[in-house]
Amino acid sequence: MRILFLGFYKSPAFLQWDGQQGSDLGGQRKIGLLLRALLASGHEVRVVSSAVSARNRREWQKQLKTTVDFPEGRVSVIHSGTTGLKPWGGLLTCFTTRQVVLGLASEWKPDIAFSYNGLLAETISLLALRNRFGTPFVVEVDDYPGVRARGWNPKAKMDVFGWHFLEPKASGFVLVNSKLRDKVPTGGRPFVILPGIVEDALIEQSKKRRDPFASKQRTLLYCGGLSVERGAGRLLAAIPFLPPDWRLVVAGSGPLLARFQEQAELAPERCAFLGLLSSSQMIPVLCAADTVINPPETLNHADGVFPVKIFEYIASRAHLISTKLPKVEGADLTWFQRWSGEPEELRTLLSNAESDYQQEKAVRETAIRWVNQEFSIRQVSLKLNGIFSAIAK
Repeated sequence: MRILFLGFYKSPAFLQWDGQQGSDLGGQRKIGLLLRALLASGHEVRVVSSAVSARNRREWQKQLKTTVDFPEGRVSVIHSGTTGLKPWGGLLTCFTTRQVVLGLASEWKPDIAFSYNGLLAETISLLALRNRFGTPFVVEVDDYPGVRARGWNPKAKMDVFGWHFLEPKASGFVLVNSKLRDKVPTGGRPFVILPGIVEDALIEQSKKRRDPFASKQRTLLYCGGLSVERGAGRLLAAIPFLPPDWRLVVAGSGPLLARFQEQAELAPERCAFLGLLSSSQMIPVLCAADTVINPPETLNHADGVFPVKIFEYIASRAHLISTKLPKVEGADLTWFQRWSGEPEELRTLLSNAESDYQQEKAVRETAIRWVNQEFSIRQVSLKLNGIFSAIAK
């Protein structure tokens, strides 16, 4: 199949243009894994990205055409032209993306479109694509519209408004947790629950890792956005409360980056900062950690998300501490949802981590087998093909 992929994707060429260091964390990692799953089935994939500059600047961002190579194949990427001036860059991109999508569709004629999240740029493009060419589309609902607190950002308000027009026209859905079935009226349209994707390299390396808690020095690893909204502020507050033999290891980027760098410089025995990591860099870090952590995020409603890193945390075979998560059917994942966000509570959880790890062996091994078997790139590829086949009938 010819699949047109839409989303806020930052290719290596775009990151270089924008003066950013590459990262496989969060949404960018999920997009990359989805593209790999599509390529694994032999689909021809082209990407139209609505990404804008991370810097607040006036100059015009020219349309950028590039290619990205993955282990499963190559995708071509078009970044539509816009400006980085906030918030107008994001709004302008909605219309430049539409123009690129329609131009590409007229000459390439995709069989189906696939959208990572249904934000405003993707909504305008998908509806135009459906109206002009009749192209069916699938929406991957990774963050349910309005779930993240973004203040009075006009683009965020329009993202939510646009969803009410996008959802009825979608041909199928990929939902990030089971609770979203109550929010997204599929109405007989095909869908799949996809909380995460685990690449083979992580599965294989985790089998060779040393057992957690084999050393007297213990590591608590966090990979993700470094902002108060993402819960990183709680980790900063928890550093003084870590047990004496524990060190917080942080990988990521965001507004709190300088604070973590400062902590790592002032007390390297208590905090280490790794910066942004690529996939090849992140896997060995995951497989060396004793404990991995998912802190509470600031959300308007908790059922609208499911962090992609959770399944990678499980696959890494590390001890896992998380805040409460939405339900995912298929396996018991409640055993590691134990932290409310309070520093004193985390100290107790870390003090008991080794004994908890031993007691949870059976349920953890069951979860690892389920994640590795059901959410490898190959298995996700088959799940997505099931949706495409149902739409094509």
